[in-house]
Amino acid sequence: MLRKILIVGILVLILTIAISPNTSTRAQSSTTYYITAATANARSCAQTSCRVVTKFSKGTAIQVTGTTEGSRFQGSTTWLTVDYDGQTVYVHSKLASTTAPTSATTGGSTSSSNTSSGTSSSSSSSSAVCSCSSNSLNCPNFSTQSQAQSCFSYCIGQGRGDIHRLDGDNDGVACESLP
Repeated sequence: MLRKILIVGILVLILTIAISPNTSTRAQSSTTYYITAATANARSCAQTSCRVVTKFSKGTAIQVTGTTEGSRFQGSTTWLTVDYDGQTVYVHSKLASTTAPTSATTGGSTSSSNTSSGTSSSSSSSSAVCSCSSNSLNCPNFSTQSQAQSCFSYCIGQGRGDIHRLDGDNDGVACESLP
């Protein structure tokens, strides 16, 4: 009798594993995607509430090893699984594409395609959009969201991060309340 219960238990376990939905896919090899947003947060898990590990600038090449389901962003729950600096991070699929940019212009800087190692090369195509030396600007200092976004993206591209704290909710969009 005990043997039959054990066999039934094992069969139930096998069937449960076989029919349970797999919400994560892992690619055999990585696929190169490019960041399409001004900046994209790479998070410790596939939720917008998870810790931001790093931020990628527009045009950055990232190595995607699979997809997983997570929190909804811009109508989608699909997140990209990315190998970054020896760890796995997650970037929402709405912020990247497999189409390589010819060049990425971000707030007065032209960035060549980067790799997910976090390195970037930038050359200023004009004078600085804003000062990134200290936290000296706030959203009311800008007339439009576009101006604030340019400053935010410029400082990200300069390696200073969100020094002015223009992106309060860490979604890559600065001063969302401005016109």
